[in-house]
Amino acid sequence: LIIKGSVTVDGLCRVIHTITEDVQSQLQGTRLHPAVYNCLLESLQRTSSDARERLMYCAEAELRKSVLLFDPLPSQLAYPDLLEKSTGDGTATSSQGGNTAASRLLAKGAKASSAAATTTAVETKAMDDSQDISRTWYPPLRHSLSLLSLLYGVVDATVFEDIARRAVAACIDALIKGAAGVRRWKNQLHGDFFLVRHLLLLREQLLPFDMNLQSIERYLDFAPTSTALTSFIANSRSLLRMDQSNSLLHLAVDGLPGMREAHVDVKKKMDEHLKSACQALKYSSMHFLLGPLESFLAKVSAFIGSEIPLYRQESPEYDQALEQDKEQSVLLPPEACENLKNQSFVKPERIKSMLTTVVETLTEAHPVFVAVGLLYIENQMTRDIILKPVRQEMTFAVRRMRTIIASCINHGQERRDLETLLSTIRVTIKPGS
Repeated sequence: LIIKGSVTVDGLCRVIHTITEDVQSQLQGTRLHPAVYNCLLESLQRTSSDARERLMYCAEAELRKSVLLFDPLPSQLAYPDLLEKSTGDGTATSSQGGNTAASRLLAKGAKASSAAATTTAVETKAMDDSQDISRTWYPPLRHSLSLLSLLYGVVDATVFEDIARRAVAACIDALIKGAAGVRRWKNQLHGDFFLVRHLLLLREQLLPFDMNLQSIERYLDFAPTSTALTSFIANSRSLLRMDQSNSLLHLAVDGLPGMREAHVDVKKKMDEHLKSACQALKYSSMHFLLGPLESFLAKVSAFIGSEIPLYRQESPEYDQALEQDKEQSVLLPPEACENLKNQSFVKPERIKSMLTTVVETLTEAHPVFVAVGLLYIENQMTRDIILKPVRQEMTFAVRRMRTIIASCINHGQERRDLETLLSTIRVTIKPGS
């Protein structure tokens, strides 16, 4: 009756712990006849097995409801408003790659499900802290990690790894779907930051679990069966023949499905999606910060039919030695340079107008970009690693623009004005500015 009345994963975990730990330990302390003791022990083991079976059913239902079929509300996609509200309330959130408070709390919750049947005041406070920490997490991520923390140590390792692989894969798909919703609700930049943040959180929170996310799945391949049925229908006239050309005989021989194996690596899938998300974040950040410059460089690159070479590596004395070092720098090919000079979009006044727009936009957008990065990725070391390719790509864009100016603009006041604008851009995007 207790097992049938427990319809939650947490409740069943407590029932299993009570049976396997508390009741059995008390039973061992009593002086019973060996036959009675063995009978009671066998009954407890059957009860525990039934409870685990119901636990897996409830876990499957919870995973399907909270992750696989999760349909977010607009309020659940309101990023970065949720993060700003949490920061304003003074709630401590997890820091990717640095602060592992949530990891410790989840691990503690996993052990608590198999170490205590009753919740003490200290454990209640720890669970409240864990909820505060995970309050800004996307619900499928929170439900997936909560489910794994409850099942860890309660079910067999092989069973746990199977549901963990499916839970993590479903969580990744839900995060990708959620990121698309954030892009529609806000913009591309926030959607990319959302996905990078939650994939980093998922990767970090899985560290306390000792499990293998790789498996080999076997499945039936019915392609031979389909081919044999097609052949059987086409050669139905030979059905009554009493030789080896009988179509029914060919169906029986060739129609058996084949066994195939597929290697599933959920951790590799997670890393690939994280890498792809970081790449998308780089492009959306470039568009947000240096959109006009990026479009201009793409137009020039398409016109000359090749990638624009990078100007020489900048140094503190770069601006003073710029005109003297032209012959040492990498310039555009002479033929491409002559054709490019005749284009209206490469005229000094058009370039100056474009760079002025970039400086004005960057002056306003760069502080916003820094604040958004701090909001989504709290840990400084992790944030520096994630945003390093963005700053590197912006530096490359400035160096490519210098190549165009050095190749197509003659020495004079116009060129000095363009170099001044580029220097302003370079100083603004410099780390720490």
